Amino acid sequence: MSRQQLPIIGHAWALGGLHRAADVSAHDARRRIGPTARFRVTFAKELMGLRFPIASVEVRRTRNADWARRVAELRFNRRYGMNWRMRANVEELEAV
Repeated sequence: MSRQQLPIIGHAWALGGLHRAADVSAHDARRRIGPTARFRVTFAKELMGLRFPIASVEVRRTRNADWARRVAELRFNRRYGMNWRMRANVEELEAV
């Protein structure tokens, strides 16, 4: 079938065929960022050498430890309505 005989619906022939729509719908967006890891960030208040945990935030999917720390800080801010430095002065990061 030549190009002139194909129906022109949404210019599908310009994209190289009708099979492209099926390829796009099968695409999984989570695979693009590569391997992911899980981290737990614990916010604590240190007084006289002792650490008192304030909150713990688990980040399920992240690229690296820096991203996990930033995400945990934002979640802490959202959950408690204030900057984490107002309630805690130490943050510990551990891989889960």
